[in-house]
Amino acid sequence: MGACSSAPNILNGNDLSYLSLRDKRMADKAVQILTAPPEQMGVMLGKVETKRCQGTMFSNTPDEKTLLVDMKVQAYGLG
Repeated sequence: MGACSSAPNILNGNDLSYLSLRDKRMADKAVQILTAPPEQMGVMLGKVETKRCQGTMFSNTPDEKTLLVDMKVQAYGLG
């Protein structure tokens, strides 16, 4: 279980503000989501996870696509 604060200046999930829109687009195109592990696995570069918080209890939950883009950006950064 987790919780997020709606107080001002509190980080809500992943801070990807340092990335340009170009970097995010490149990551989205370069990283492929697999539904099953590949037959020949290479070297594991790292673990990728993402978090998103709602601004208030009335905010919409993040879309799956938003979370997948966050994860792709992190995977892209790992190489």
